[in-house]
Amino acid sequence: MDIAPLLGTLLGGLIGVGSTAFVDRLRARRDQDSRSQELQREAFSCYLAAVSEASVAMRQASRDAQRADQDVGATVYESLVGSRVYPAYHTLAVVAEEGIVAQANIVLVALERARDLLIAGVGVEAPDYRDARATLLTQLATLRNFMRQGLGLKAIRSLPDGTP
Repeated sequence: MDIAPLLGTLLGGLIGVGSTAFVDRLRARRDQDSRSQELQREAFSCYLAAVSEASVAMRQASRDAQRADQDVGATVYESLVGSRVYPAYHTLAVVAEEGIVAQANIVLVALERARDLLIAGVGVEAPDYRDARATLLTQLATLRNFMRQGLGLKAIRSLPDGTP
């Protein structure tokens, strides 16, 4: 009895099953990478938005408290604590690479430095606050570029409005 056709059929079946398993594995890996990148994109966006919102809220709280002759420190402190920046940072720390988390921490420290100046009664027009805000914006631009690179996008020098 000739077993060549049987071996050929068996080999063809093994190749078919093996290639199907290989393709399924590649597809699953691609889907997992896509989901991971989407989680990162969402965490990145939330953190950037939260920092921006917190910065604006602190400046506005400082101005409003000074106009109303209220306790500027408590008002500014509450505006940062009440923002989404801390939860967004912790979410980012779970899904982002180490370098991005480190830069996000630098941004958070710069934001807290601006907060501390406002709490101390330094106005938003004062040179010390303007320097702290410039540092925050520069560190934020660096973080944005780290995030873009993490997502496989090109870094940008500045936003269309000239913000670093």
